[in-house]
Amino acid sequence: MLDFNNILATPGADIQYFSGPATTTLLQWQTWRKPRGARWIYMIGVGGGGGGSTGAQTGTTGGGAAGGSSGGQTTVMIPAMFVPDVLYIQAGAGGAGSAGTVSGSFGSTGTPTYVTIEPVQNVPGPASTLLLANNGTVSATAPTTANGGLAPGAVAAATLAGMCLAGRGFYSLLAGQVGGAGGAANTTAPTVNLPITGLMVTAGSGGGGCTGGGSGGIIGPSGTPLGTEFFPSLNTTQGDNGTTGPIIRHFLMNYGGVGGYGALNAGNMPAFKGGDGSPGCGGGGAGGSTTSFSSLAKGGDGGPGFVYIITT
Repeated sequence: MLDFNNILATPGADIQYFSGPATTTLLQWQTWRKPRGARWIYMIGVGGGGGGSTGAQTGTTGGGAAGGSSGGQTTVMIPAMFVPDVLYIQAGAGGAGSAGTVSGSFGSTGTPTYVTIEPVQNVPGPASTLLLANNGTVSATAPTTANGGLAPGAVAAATLAGMCLAGRGFYSLLAGQVGGAGGAANTTAPTVNLPITGLMVTAGSGGGGCTGGGSGGIIGPSGTPLGTEFFPSLNTTQGDNGTTGPIIRHFLMNYGGVGGYGALNAGNMPAFKGGDGSPGCGGGGAGGSTTSFSSLAKGGDGGPGFVYIITT
C-alpha cells in the first residue's frame, strides 16, 4: 500500500491504495481488511495501461508508432454489510513498451485489475468478483514508409456479468481511452485530448514521423483551457524522447506517455523513445526512422493498474 498524496490520515475515513506489480501472474494477491465500524466502502480501480510500439525503419521516410491505450475504469460504492471482512486485490500490470529492436514491433497489453473475495490462482469467476477493470490495448497495425501506426482497438468497459457482487451497490463502468496514432512521414502525431467520460487516466500519444523530425502527439485538454495549473498540455521537444506522464494533484488526472520525436536526417538524430505512462495510462509510441540509422527506439511502458479503497 502506498500513499502518494498524504491522504491516508484523512479524519473519519480509511483510505488504502494498491498498485500493480511489474508482471501479473494471479499469484500476487494483496490483502485488504475491513476497518472496524465500517459503514460504506468506495472502490475505484483501473487496469494496466498498454505499452507503446516502435516506429517504422524504412528507406527514406518512416511513420511513427502508436501509443498504448489506457486501462478501463470501474467504481463501486457498496454498504459494508455486503462486503466480507477480507478482500483480495490483483492490480493489473502495465504492458511493456516494444524493445525497439524490430521495425514496427508492438508493445504488450496491460493486464486487468480485480477485487475479489477469494485469492484464486486462475482468472477470478464473476460470482466472487466485486470489481473488474479491463486492461489497455496496443496497436495492431505497424507503421509504414508513409503512414504512422494506427490507433489500438477499443478498451471495453467491464460489465456487471464479470463482477456480480457489485450488484449489491452502485457502480460505474468506463471504457479506457484508445491510444494515439503515430505520425505519418515528416508529420506530428495527432493530439490525445483529456477524456470527457469521467475517466481519470489517458492513453499514450503516438510517435512523430521522420525524416523531417515530426513531434510526438500532444496530450492535454481540448480547446483553449483557461489555465494550465491543473491540466497542462504535454508535448515533445525537437530531437528528444517522449515525456513521461505525470500524476496531476491527488489523482485528478493521470497522463499517458508522450510519443517520441521522429528521426532527423538533417541533424543526424535517430528516432526517440516514447515516454512511460503514469498509473493506469498508456505508454507513448516511438518516433519513425530510416535505414540511414542503425538503431530504433523503444516504446514507452504502460502504467500499472491500481485500486483505491475508501471506507467511512
